[in-house]
Amino acid sequence: MPPQFERQWRLNVQDAAAARRLSHALGITPLTARILINRGIREPERADLFLNPRFAHLHDPNLMHDMDKAIHRTLEAIRDSDPILVYGDSDVDGITAAVCVYQFLSRLGLDTSCHIPGRTDEGYGLTNSAVERAAADGIRLIITTDCGISNHESIALAKTHGIDTIVIDHHTLPAQLPVASAILNPLQPECAFPFKRLAAVGVSFNFIMALNRTLSDLGAFPNGSPSMRDYLDLVALGTVADAVPLIDENRIFVRLGLEVLRRRRRPGTQALMDRAQVEGRPVTARTIGYRLAPLINAAGRMGDANRCVELLSTGSYRRALALAQELEKDNARRQQAERDILKEATRMAEEQFDQGRHLLMLSGEGWHEGVLGIVASRIKELFHRPSALVAINPTSKRARVSLRAIAGVDLIAAMTPLEDRLNSFGGHTAAAGMSLHADNLEEVYTALNDAIGLQLANPPVPQLNLDTFASLDELGDNFLDDLGALAPFGVGHGEPALLVEQVRCVRRRIVGERHLRLQVRGGQTISEAIGFALASQYSILSQDVDMALTPRRTTHRGQPKMELHIKDLRTAGTGSLVRLPLQNPTPAGGH
Repeated sequence: MPPQFERQWRLNVQDAAAARRLSHALGITPLTARILINRGIREPERADLFLNPRFAHLHDPNLMHDMDKAIHRTLEAIRDSDPILVYGDSDVDGITAAVCVYQFLSRLGLDTSCHIPGRTDEGYGLTNSAVERAAADGIRLIITTDCGISNHESIALAKTHGIDTIVIDHHTLPAQLPVASAILNPLQPECAFPFKRLAAVGVSFNFIMALNRTLSDLGAFPNGSPSMRDYLDLVALGTVADAVPLIDENRIFVRLGLEVLRRRRRPGTQALMDRAQVEGRPVTARTIGYRLAPLINAAGRMGDANRCVELLSTGSYRRALALAQELEKDNARRQQAERDILKEATRMAEEQFDQGRHLLMLSGEGWHEGVLGIVASRIKELFHRPSALVAINPTSKRARVSLRAIAGVDLIAAMTPLEDRLNSFGGHTAAAGMSLHADNLEEVYTALNDAIGLQLANPPVPQLNLDTFASLDELGDNFLDDLGALAPFGVGHGEPALLVEQVRCVRRRIVGERHLRLQVRGGQTISEAIGFALASQYSILSQDVDMALTPRRTTHRGQPKMELHIKDLRTAGTGSLVRLPLQNPTPAGGH
């Protein structure tokens, strides 16, 4: 069995006076004001921008380094009728980034094609074989999305064939950048774009927005320029699915993109929502993360992700529905493969955990490459250790590894000194991948385990970050309205996590064997609450308890309703509570 961890509760220091001032200035509840302040938002002007994001608040895309070069080369392609290939990645971010660029260029009447490489047979990023095919097809310009920043060899090969490349990416910069016509990546040191944590689809949207503006200035749209808002459903999908922080420009993208999704104007997203049975439910970032994104991801993990390009580009609902039904079948196969591998990997992880390993690296015969990252995330959650899942090709002896990290671990920093022993690596600090020859696997594992051990506290303790104290009396209709303004929630801006003390359980029962359904009293209020996977805490409910909970805004019969989701329980007054300095707020709900 995986270990049972007692989570460390961490609460931001309260500033009641500042909360009262902010509440009065904006007409929001004191609880909402406390949440904002403890997330570093203290000034009324900044809080108003946060609660009411608008399209006009987006940054100037021309601030991005090389944007002028990217626009110039694209205008040349328009002038010369150059065939263009948009080359993406098989996850939701890569697909939506590719569709944004592909659809915009296609609507201009350009000779544009789009390709998403297969994970198993083609690998990640722009490859030499992909460049050779592009050359044979007469392509003159390749635009990569969510890849390319590490593909300097293939981009150099493209140059020898007379093919220029524009790289649109957001991954950590490698030591050697490709010699491309333009590189759009906010992480470049010389990039003046003020927000650095865009998903690839966010970078792509900035590119087409800048191109649209330039073409408008040149008089290319005598009847009015295309609406950029029509692409925001794609931007919201990719941004949420790629787990970038939902702050700054990402927050604007997702808030406005959810409005576009709700209108169901794109046949592909309408079909996805119909198959995911979204009707009658609020369309939120959770809708994307738990219902829509898994269907899109399944295509690349279990088959051909190019179907998703057609799904999100087609004007035919009938065709979109047929494709969405295919993705449903892929997702069912993905779920079964995930369950099978997770069961096997958990047994292995138990042994390595007991041995005191800092990194749990697990491999098995016949493991499907398409679900390695998902299972690595589940192992990380179960054991609270950085985890890596490995698939080895028995013919080529190539090992492909997906890694996931807990807070405090930088995977890229751990892998970089091993570059000479890897075929390739890349990603982000908390989610990365690498490929290498299987003969080097043990040596690389030992080095990674040692490097991660130096980064970790000993032993690492799972943490539950809480925004503020609250009472059940505060969770009324006014706060319910504020929850809608605080949304969307995700990485970097999680759902509010509240500490409610001295709660009496009025009614309790176990549902589905593992979950708690409660009726609780605090002050003058009686509320319903659900605690998923908390049935083991049933016995302490005969006493008053302290609850860490998340209020969630949902609908019932078309009307807004509050749901209380319990994250953790303790007998009242027991357990430690770490108080965090106000000047270093931590996003609530994280590990």
